[in-house]
Amino acid sequence: MNPSPIRRAVLRALGKFGGRSRDLKTGAAIQRSWKEIVGELMSRYCHPLQVNGHRLSIGVTSPVWLAEVEFLKDTLLDNIQKALGEKAIREVSFCMIEEAPKPLAGLPQFEKPVFEEPSPETSLRLEEALTKIGDPDLREQVRRVLKKSLSRYTHDRTGSPGKGT
Repeated sequence: MNPSPIRRAVLRALGKFGGRSRDLKTGAAIQRSWKEIVGELMSRYCHPLQVNGHRLSIGVTSPVWLAEVEFLKDTLLDNIQKALGEKAIREVSFCMIEEAPKPLAGLPQFEKPVFEEPSPETSLRLEEALTKIGDPDLREQVRRVLKKSLSRYTHDRTGSPGKGT
């Protein structure tokens, strides 16, 4: 089967970066999960700048935080490896930067999915079906799974709930 036109375009664009496509993918994964890796507070002062091979360069906007991340270097590397796998990043380095990098303009900023509860009729039918399960723990687990699967969700760009499909 031939690659789709979009796949060909993406592969062609990545080819222009030579052997850097892996670095770009790893960098994107780090950007997406940075707050979970370092925490909300540290993410205000420490910013992933560049992936080069298995090395991540991190910019720090405060001398106090630079000393702190140097001290926490091993813990930070462990967190990165837990999030991305042990082979993704094997070394981190730090440098002072004057201000946080600006987010890329023009990229959509998606919020987490917005879930809408099932309709009252669907919830009633669900509860009727669940009465047949005798084990209360199992019944609760099945309730949560079915409720989530029956919920509608949407990725909303504005952060306000919208109708799911």
